[in-house]
Amino acid sequence: MKTLFAVNTDVPSTTMMRSFRLAPSTLSLDAWKRVIKRMSSCGAAAVFMTFGVFGTDPQIALSLGEFLGRKHIEHAAAVHAENIQKAFEREEILWLARAVHSETDVVGEMSAIAWTVRNRVENEWYPSTYEEVVLQPYQFSGLNDFDYHYERNMARDFDTEDPIWHEALAIARSVYYADDTERVVPAGVMHFYSPVAVGTPEWAIGLTPVKEFYGKRGVRFAFYQGVK
Repeated sequence: MKTLFAVNTDVPSTTMMRSFRLAPSTLSLDAWKRVIKRMSSCGAAAVFMTFGVFGTDPQIALSLGEFLGRKHIEHAAAVHAENIQKAFEREEILWLARAVHSETDVVGEMSAIAWTVRNRVENEWYPSTYEEVVLQPYQFSGLNDFDYHYERNMARDFDTEDPIWHEALAIARSVYYADDTERVVPAGVMHFYSPVAVGTPEWAIGLTPVKEFYGKRGVRFAFYQGVK
């Protein structure tokens, strides 16, 4: 018997063969396609068609082979594209977490910083990826090569063992996929600084922060919108 084509499925071979034996060998091309689609929707593991078992018309068999081949290619392309997208999102979340963790280890502050980064990514005046945004020169100091903790911050990965770091990863993932209604700072907030760590930057002079976080020594972080 000559095998005409095969497609991957998850249906046990006994179930698969029984299903095909119920179908008359005189099925039309469209009918065969419906059978295959139905089996695939059940979870598709190697469907084999042969002349000897099914007596399928050679032309129908050839057309079915082309049909399955096209579907296989389309499915493979879709899976490949989905895997690329997932890998991209994973890297973006990692960069966001690095930026957040390099600034603070306090959960509430992490969330506000993560949203500030997202605001920049979604703004036309900034780069369109998290990696590009957080690596812009002189923006997130912990990710600039002159920072004392630069190498440590850049080396952090998903398998880094540190509870606070994994908190940052969780917050980054949450903010990355969050709905706009979950914002903890307005969409216009794209700047912040730490008053207890540095002097007031020129861009903040005359502006009122829209959100502040306090510590024992005063304002730890101040967030601003409308910066020009």
